[in-house]
Amino acid sequence: MLEEAKIPVYVLNPRRVTEIMDAIESVGDLCGVAQRARVRVASLRQRIQGVTDAVRGKGKPLVFLVINVKPLMSVNRNTTHHDIIEMAGGRNMAEGQRITYPRLSLEEVIRRGPEVIIISSMDRSGEHERARREWFQWDTIPAVRKGHVYLINSDLIDRAAPRIIDGLEEMAKLIHPEIAWNERR
Repeated sequence: MLEEAKIPVYVLNPRRVTEIMDAIESVGDLCGVAQRARVRVASLRQRIQGVTDAVRGKGKPLVFLVINVKPLMSVNRNTTHHDIIEMAGGRNMAEGQRITYPRLSLEEVIRRGPEVIIISSMDRSGEHERARREWFQWDTIPAVRKGHVYLINSDLIDRAAPRIIDGLEEMAKLIHPEIAWNERR
């Protein structure tokens, strides 16, 4: 309908953090603020480089990202979330799933033994904090034994926007708490 009305349409669907940076520059060009967009993206790319430099040479722990608690769901390799996990120095436990947002059983998670569990939520009611605590009954999971079960604000990792870099930095801190992050800035 928009095209029929001769209204220009510009569609973006970035699946990688680098594609998000490119998209920000493209939108800046379209909106007549190309220089401002380039400056902003250059700053964001420096922050990306800071994370990738910090995690280089570190182990790549197996990460289970929970995007839905009931049913238990995660993300495969065709998502920005996967890219963030990899850039933050982890390995996505669900990367090989055929479905983009697969449902997983608790038994599968226990069998795979993630070293880090991250629950993504915008919930402010405490439901996801309860879900985080519930993982601690499964002490055969390495993430549980090490206390590496965390919450992350999904607003930081779900949007193809500049805040995705905040999400990348937060994800890296959760996956690699052994890095002295405060000293890196």
